[in-house]
Amino acid sequence: MKDETVLIFLPGTGPTATTTTTTTITTTTTTTTTTTMTTTPCRDRFLEPFSSRSIWNVAVGSGAQFVPAGLYTAGREPQQFHNDQDFFLRVTEADPLTPWVHQGDWAGDDHCNVAGPVVSQIRFPRDWTSASDGGRSKPGQPDNNAMGVLLPDNRTIVQMQPAYRCAPGSPLLARFGNATDGCPERFPNETDIFGDGALGAHGGSGLSGVGGTIRSGELLPQAGPIRHALKIELQHQWYYGQSKLQPTTVMNGGRCQYVWPATGSDGGTQKAPGGLYGGTNPHVVPGALLAIPSELSSVVNISTTIGGKIKQALIDFGAYIVDDTGAGNMAAICMEAPVNAEMRAAYGYAMTYPHGVSAADNDPGKMLYEDLLHIFQALHVVANNGPDSIGGGGTPRVPAKPPICGSEEMFHSG
Repeated sequence: MKDETVLIFLPGTGPTATTTTTTTITTTTTTTTTTTMTTTPCRDRFLEPFSSRSIWNVAVGSGAQFVPAGLYTAGREPQQFHNDQDFFLRVTEADPLTPWVHQGDWAGDDHCNVAGPVVSQIRFPRDWTSASDGGRSKPGQPDNNAMGVLLPDNRTIVQMQPAYRCAPGSPLLARFGNATDGCPERFPNETDIFGDGALGAHGGSGLSGVGGTIRSGELLPQAGPIRHALKIELQHQWYYGQSKLQPTTVMNGGRCQYVWPATGSDGGTQKAPGGLYGGTNPHVVPGALLAIPSELSSVVNISTTIGGKIKQALIDFGAYIVDDTGAGNMAAICMEAPVNAEMRAAYGYAMTYPHGVSAADNDPGKMLYEDLLHIFQALHVVANNGPDSIGGGGTPRVPAKPPICGSEEMFHSG
């Protein structure tokens, strides 16, 4: 491991650092007065990040124009559905500075082998590793492993992919990202938790590794409805590759098979036709927002609690295509890694990669597989999703979220 430290991520040193000044005014009077305190509703930044107008927080609107996605027709059903796990951590000044080694690929090699240079130091929990589901997913298990780290300034998120930490106290291994490096799509290292949160470390689209992730607790039986858009992934055979969709730019590096809000497509898509993507529906590409039209709700029959929660989220908010599942006709939903163990404890099975849930008779998650198959077959693309019509525009199915506590949005609301 060669030491080439170029950057230390410390709070309060970047453009997102803030200073808050509080002024207290005391008034003395001989008149008895009654004071009414008004509390403005607001949300926790770590649990519900990004602005109320973020793509992840805006529901499908009444103006949505739906086009059938045509997924998983007879004879082309997926082998399994799995959790393409994301990591979102909050660190403090008490966490040790940890070497960040720039490396990461999707080959079947040893992802715990330290081979790259140290490019930064970042505060990181000493005992955290990338293992999940009680060790059933090993820390070096090949996966997309998108990660966001909320720094001690409680505002700056640092994103990376694919992230591995194979033993307590060992270096953090991940592609560094920045203006010149991606996986393959370039992405900004730093994201403001008060911002729109669209972009980040999912390398097959340039979209966030934090926004849209199913968070810990959201699939438990007692949890309420999921109140944000989801992130999904299909195998590249489904993504449109018959003709070039976008002009070549420095940002996309000639990988042009995507729509807004994505900024690029996966490696191998520089040629169209003839590249990685083999789909024929020009609406099904990275960046597309897919949802279930509400009028189809009654015909999408669901038998599991998890299936019901995901179905409702896809009716209310939809899901953005953010990456590719790689070899094999599989599908993925992005969830926090701890959801694997939560799901197993609550339901007796999990969607942990690489096994996920399948149609096999001996798979305890077979009923969930069947639910997800029905759900994905009902998905439609919101064809008019765009920066001026997020979710298709019109009246959103779910009212706008309140602002994040302490954000400028909060002080300007109401």
